[in-house]
Amino acid sequence: MSDNFLPPGFRWLELARTRVPLLSEQQRAVFVCLAQGMSNAAIARETGRSLRTVKLHVSALMARLGVESRLQVGIVAFSVLFGSAEMEPGLPFRAMPQSPST
Repeated sequence: MSDNFLPPGFRWLELARTRVPLLSEQQRAVFVCLAQGMSNAAIARETGRSLRTVKLHVSALMARLGVESRLQVGIVAFSVLFGSAEMEPGLPFRAMPQSPST
């Protein structure tokens, strides 16, 4: 998918999205949580990992995706998981929790 609509300052997003398939299963779990805006403590509770391990995964995600901040990882995650109907299907992410019906 091409993001020709992105301003020059956001070209990093397209590059980072091409690196998502390189993430490990553990990194993907943290990646999904970041897309939901979860704190490190909440990610630790959700994934059953220690806070230190979550912080290490976030740092590894930043390096693997080639971004400079946790916020950028969250933006990449959100754009991959929720950003476009044109995104390539079949990325290996765990299912997102469903909201209860009202």
